[in-house]
Amino acid sequence: MDLLQFLETSSFSTPWYWAAMALMWWRAGAQVLGVPRNVIGRHPDEARARLDSALDRLRRQGAASGVWLAAGGGFAVALVGVLGFGGGLELLQALFFLLVPMWLAWLMDLSAAHLFACRMPEGRALRRALWRHRLYVQTVATVFVVLAVLWAMFAQTQASVLGA
Repeated sequence: MDLLQFLETSSFSTPWYWAAMALMWWRAGAQVLGVPRNVIGRHPDEARARLDSALDRLRRQGAASGVWLAAGGGFAVALVGVLGFGGGLELLQALFFLLVPMWLAWLMDLSAAHLFACRMPEGRALRRALWRHRLYVQTVATVFVVLAVLWAMFAQTQASVLGA
């Protein structure tokens, strides 16, 4: 295997893409709204302090530019999707499978921050709400990883059959 072929980023068949996806979801799953997942169950006071700080940051972000960031992110994701799938550009298709779930997870974080601003649960209810949010983010991650794998298999099969 040639070094340039190993470093190629325009294909689902490179290990770099899958390493980036694994690293991205490992990082996203390590924290729930800015609170490390091991802190949630073991240290409720520290979890609450970190959550308050993270929620303040998300609320400021959402109030200042949340709508514009959400709309701009949606436009960017749509543009990458149209150019990638419409134009047959594999690099943009791979980028689409990285960007869409992270954009959705960010929107879910903003939504949870808004919900917690309106009604902040306490104690056991707070832990349950944070674990539920983590489950939703992991569900989005799992769905998009499976979709990326299926699309990669389809793209590789199509390339090998058509000789492209």
